[in-house]
Amino acid sequence: MSALQCDNKNNRTDFSMSSDRETLLRQWQMMRLIPGHPFKITARELFQKLAAHNHITSKRTVERDLKALAQHLPLVCDDSEKPYGWSWGKDTGSYMLPVMSGTEAMAINLLGDYAKPVLGATALPHLQRLFAAAQEQLAHAPQEASTNWQSKLHVSHAAQAHTASGSDSEVQAVVTEGLLQDKMLAVGYQKPGEPRVEQFRVHPLALVHRAQLTYLVCLLSEIEETRALALHRIRSVRVLEAPSRRPENFSLDDFVASGKLGFGDEKTIRLEALFTPAAFRKVYEAPLSNEQKWSPNEDGRLKLTAIVKETEQLRGWLMSLGGEVEVILPLQLRKTIAQAAREMVKVYYGYSTWQNFNWPSVDK
Repeated sequence: MSALQCDNKNNRTDFSMSSDRETLLRQWQMMRLIPGHPFKITARELFQKLAAHNHITSKRTVERDLKALAQHLPLVCDDSEKPYGWSWGKDTGSYMLPVMSGTEAMAINLLGDYAKPVLGATALPHLQRLFAAAQEQLAHAPQEASTNWQSKLHVSHAAQAHTASGSDSEVQAVVTEGLLQDKMLAVGYQKPGEPRVEQFRVHPLALVHRAQLTYLVCLLSEIEETRALALHRIRSVRVLEAPSRRPENFSLDDFVASGKLGFGDEKTIRLEALFTPAAFRKVYEAPLSNEQKWSPNEDGRLKLTAIVKETEQLRGWLMSLGGEVEVILPLQLRKTIAQAAREMVKVYYGYSTWQNFNWPSVDK
């Protein structure tokens, strides 16, 4: 064999190895870009995203790759309408790339238990494959490492659980899509206590989640006013082609702090309160603030002085302690709790008892 023939053979081998390597890297990236069920991606979208990752190829090659991968992996093609959409199978969990470790799987399961009440139907579908992969990884871990792993994790939420209002998961998905794509939304909204559904064109700005409720913060195009719409009151929604607009100097933190959502307009206060020894232990072990001090009181109780935010949660927590705590300052908070206590006497002991009792002033 001549030197020229040998060089040509080596060149063909190098080209083949280079081509195989490029194909492997491209298909690896494709598998990472394909979403889990029920979301899907078209061959053209994959082609465009591959180009953004410096994998230059053709749409036809992407289509061939998809068909080849589907012969060995649980990829699903939705051919009910064009363009066809591709996704991982509904219950696919083991094809996460790369495969997670046992420690990561335990952490993700803990995250799932903790975050599900917060994420709700908007984000959970995006994470189901991640949770499924974590559970499968733990199921196939060495026996001594995975035995009864579910009995080794527990999340207890401190707040009282409430049943979420029945917001439509499809509504949440469409709202999220418009928000992420910066597109306007056409919304049918039913205000509390009103039978009529009003129609709005809105510029979505943000989603705010509180307890089991989610709010869409948006700019109403007709009146140029920023509002918060409760998702469970949205009766219809669709994404428009028009791009959404964000007001200059809009700040989500400032909007929440304004109190327009019915919460968030908290002020900082200097709390002074007397705690029984039993109640003291609860606050000592889990401080209300980094700026809190304790001092003994002459009647055996302990006095707390702390810089805190005056929130619904603070008021509810103080009232939940009943007679174990007495608020001294601020005076308005003391009056609010005292008035609530008087109303409870009316409910539990009757109106006549409440009316005839000589209520002393709580002012000090």
